[in-house]
Amino acid sequence: MKFVLLNESKVSDAAHGGHLTPAILGKIAAESTTYLNQYVAAYWGGVGTHVVRAGAGKTDVHAGEIVCAIVDALPDAPDAVAYHDVAGKEVPVVFLARVQCNSLMSGPDSVSSALSHELAETVGDPACNLWARDTRYEWAHELCDAVQEWGFEIDGVAMSDFVLPAFFAPGSAGPWNYLGTKSAETALKSALAPAPGGYQIRSSAGGHEVQVEGMIPEAHLARKRSWSSRTYRRGVRL
Repeated sequence: MKFVLLNESKVSDAAHGGHLTPAILGKIAAESTTYLNQYVAAYWGGVGTHVVRAGAGKTDVHAGEIVCAIVDALPDAPDAVAYHDVAGKEVPVVFLARVQCNSLMSGPDSVSSALSHELAETVGDPACNLWARDTRYEWAHELCDAVQEWGFEIDGVAMSDFVLPAFFAPGSAGPWNYLGTKSAETALKSALAPAPGGYQIRSSAGGHEVQVEGMIPEAHLARKRSWSSRTYRRGVRL
């Protein structure tokens, strides 16, 4: 998959990580490419096929690229800007609110970690319509929600932890997340069970009811309330 990062935000204060320069955006793009190709793709496929680049401006979008728009705050109205490919068919889109980040490249609430979270989940389910089923519920096929407070660094740039295919298979043997392959301290306890600070989206049989299982930290609520967020697209209203 191909992604382009577009910085449309004017936020530059220290409380939100400072000025997001073209050089920093390029660094985030480069390490995000490594993250998708060497880490996520090792478990979810597509090794060597993912590209993340930093765009020069809001019109710098190539055919087939998925736009990741970094904005001041997320749109909360159904007529907010969306992006479409050159053929006029809707493609996935990522929105990131700078006001919900406290760093550019460090920690789980950084721009880089939040972006990697959305990039991995778009790779894992581009149409945002896959569900895993157990005996009672269907669970959203989201790669990072369950472990959103856990992460690691690639060359000094924070990236999100992500779940492995076994996570969506009830009764499976672990490990169930990437960091769980490295340490018992950051290992999920079972399939479909989120880490502290993480959550899962579930629906009843037939999709009549969609709920969040677990906890969403306050810092992430604005992103999840947006019409464009994957949580909203799943049918959850927070």
